[in-house]
Amino acid sequence: MRNKLRAALRVALIGALLACCPPRPANSQPTVVVRGTSGCRACEILVTPGVTLGSTDGPGIIEHIETRAVRDGLGRYLLKANFPTAISVFAPDGRFLRSLGRAGGGPGEFRGIGSLSVLPGDSLVVFDWGSSRYSIFSPGLDFVTSGPLPLTPELSSLALRSGKFLFNHALFSPNEVGQPLHLVNRTGARERSFGSSTGVYRPDVPFLMSRAIAESRSGRVWAASRTEYRIDLLNPETGSIERTIRRDVPWFPSGMRPEPRGSAATLEPKPFIFDVREDQAGRLWVLIAVADPQWRSAVRAPGAGDSHGTVTNEQRYRDTVIEVLDTSAGRLLASVRLPQHIKQFVSDNLIGTVMEDADGMPRFFTWQLQLRTP
Repeated sequence: MRNKLRAALRVALIGALLACCPPRPANSQPTVVVRGTSGCRACEILVTPGVTLGSTDGPGIIEHIETRAVRDGLGRYLLKANFPTAISVFAPDGRFLRSLGRAGGGPGEFRGIGSLSVLPGDSLVVFDWGSSRYSIFSPGLDFVTSGPLPLTPELSSLALRSGKFLFNHALFSPNEVGQPLHLVNRTGARERSFGSSTGVYRPDVPFLMSRAIAESRSGRVWAASRTEYRIDLLNPETGSIERTIRRDVPWFPSGMRPEPRGSAATLEPKPFIFDVREDQAGRLWVLIAVADPQWRSAVRAPGAGDSHGTVTNEQRYRDTVIEVLDTSAGRLLASVRLPQHIKQFVSDNLIGTVMEDADGMPRFFTWQLQLRTP
């Protein structure tokens, strides 16, 4: 019994050490550390309002605060609510055009859409969480084909230019536990699970397995940890981490540690990477949520039946920091802080989120981004 106890303690200690200070593999990837302020003093991020989407009633109404959008090469906006059974299609000028899909299990039907992805040539891929299935629609939004998936596709899902799919999903079988990314082909076969050099899984470390993912121009994949300013460049065909970008700044301390359970009313929200995107010039854009200076005014203290408190207004709870990184030179090009809490890149150089308009109606607001350089 004493030997068993010692062995259990040894395993627990090793796990804690791995989570705290993961070993550097013998053939480890190069790590680029970006410190301090901008290395391009004349660079500036320009943010201008874009189109606003959403009707006051009917099928074009914004149904949920977690609505996400993609924009295709034709300029159309395709919006999905929180695991809905249909997609709202808007024209480039913001006019509602039509709904795509309906509830069910047949062709062009859905049981709960997890995410959307646009392929080159403007075909649309819909990942259905409710049925663990993907569906492909033509640029004219006609149903083309569908197929099974070996996991439930959630918010971080990509259709790669290779024709394969990439998912961020926590699996717990012996060969996949601790690996956050999964490459799946169109037959529904999972080819590879990868994304972590250690394979450590710690249920007491929040968001340890969560990633913001984006494809690079080279066909590689950027995968950003949510609560640590670490972004890996991975080869999805081999599963190897080819480069790691770390941003060393005091305002973004690592959140990859166990933490006591607390309430929103007493704990300041930690920085959180919502999205990443590589632009046509190969620069990496990072979308980060940070605490609003008046965040305490946006929470309700714990009460009966609510032991952790509640965020009552997320736009007063968080702000947004957008940074542009030159990953080859290892330097920050520009950074800007916005008072809105913005959750995603809609397309290259376009961000968006759901907010209330002046009349209190939910709308999907967008902003155009431009990096002005010398």
